[in-house]
Amino acid sequence: MAARLEGWRRTAVSAALVGLTATVALYANRHLNGDIYWLLAAGREIAANGLPASEPFPTLNEGRAWENQQWLAELAFYGLERLGGLTLVSLAYSFVLGLSLLPLLLGSRNRRIGEVLAAWAFLLPLLVAVIDPRAAGFSLLCFSLLVVLVDGDRRRWRIWLIPLLVALWANLHGAFLVGLVLFALVAVGGALDARLGRRAESFPGRFLLLGLALPAMLVTPLATGIFDYLGALRGNPLLPELTFEWDPTWEHPALLLAIAALVGFAAYLLRRLPPPRPLEPVLVTAGFCALALTATRHLIWLGPVAFYLLRRIGPPGRIAVSRRWSLPALGGSAVLVSVWLAALAPAPNERKLATTLVEQVRRHPVDGRLAAPAGTGSLLLWRAPGQAVTIDGRFENYPAEELRAAYDLLRGERLELLRPWGIAGVITSHERAVEPLSRRGFRVERRSEGSLLLTRP
Repeated sequence: MAARLEGWRRTAVSAALVGLTATVALYANRHLNGDIYWLLAAGREIAANGLPASEPFPTLNEGRAWENQQWLAELAFYGLERLGGLTLVSLAYSFVLGLSLLPLLLGSRNRRIGEVLAAWAFLLPLLVAVIDPRAAGFSLLCFSLLVVLVDGDRRRWRIWLIPLLVALWANLHGAFLVGLVLFALVAVGGALDARLGRRAESFPGRFLLLGLALPAMLVTPLATGIFDYLGALRGNPLLPELTFEWDPTWEHPALLLAIAALVGFAAYLLRRLPPPRPLEPVLVTAGFCALALTATRHLIWLGPVAFYLLRRIGPPGRIAVSRRWSLPALGGSAVLVSVWLAALAPAPNERKLATTLVEQVRRHPVDGRLAAPAGTGSLLLWRAPGQAVTIDGRFENYPAEELRAAYDLLRGERLELLRPWGIAGVITSHERAVEPLSRRGFRVERRSEGSLLLTRP
């Protein structure tokens, strides 16, 4: 009876924290950005015509190789939109983020509730990196699963699921390489601990499985072409200028607090261990702190790493608490989700997407190519699929010089590209572009949401 009660309490705590996480994510995602519309447009294209070999959208990238391996995520988002519109997309995505916590909680069920809540509180604000509906949310879920699976010394059969997880992950989002980094650090750290006698046993099959996981990532439509995609992603010097998530973290001192917090949490747990202390957690912590310094988008991995540390070296205890605390929290989450559905759904678009102007273009297409920012281009692909645009939100598909020129055009510069690119309309937020464009025959057709639509008769 006591064991059953303990199980119910652990289940209630896990459900409450998952529900609270999903609810926070739902309310924090106050606006939809252009990423979701590119995913929806890609999902619609794949559902209708299968996986294309070349870029199917009418952008400057049209006809080039379509380096896109995240087709499963695109189909998932498109299917959700068909079933319940953007409301269901936002709701389901918030629960993807919430469910990312579940394997971490299950892996920490024999740890003290105080440390578990500390790790959860640390993870929660880091969700801002993936708060908008995007394929990266699936990477967080896969990474959380991997955190539990890499501990092959407890239930060794589970570690053999890792190559399957990597194969699935590679078709959902490109961050599967981060999972391989975790696995490699755990394998090397575990081997060092076993050699130094700091761990009673270490599963030697980790290195074999790491070798199997590497070819598993090739089980995508791109096959070996995935390396070209990853190279293009990391080789574009313009990305940090265009999107905050590619900024080096060391340029933002406030964000360094997250790295310092993880180091402090690791030090706290290690100090409670009797010597000799294992090297594996130190190696994993150092590796992911170094990774997080390279770009703000990598801060999200620190949350699951905190749970890895808790699972690996945390003091034993019980996650179970009285249901007088967990059940009201779960009920409160359900009420808040109901309020969101009744009064707030769906989340509006970001103002910078110029939704009103996009709807005008949908009703009255421009006879030629429309120059627009990347997010607006993605929205146009979804709302007005026949309208040719300059670029969309898949920055990695465009050479850096082409991307720079597309944005220069929106500022009224590089006007020599109007003719070769066939530009007949412009959506821009730059007032200074009006005068040079008017000299080329463009006129302001409409202003809305801080942006302008200029067309040339």
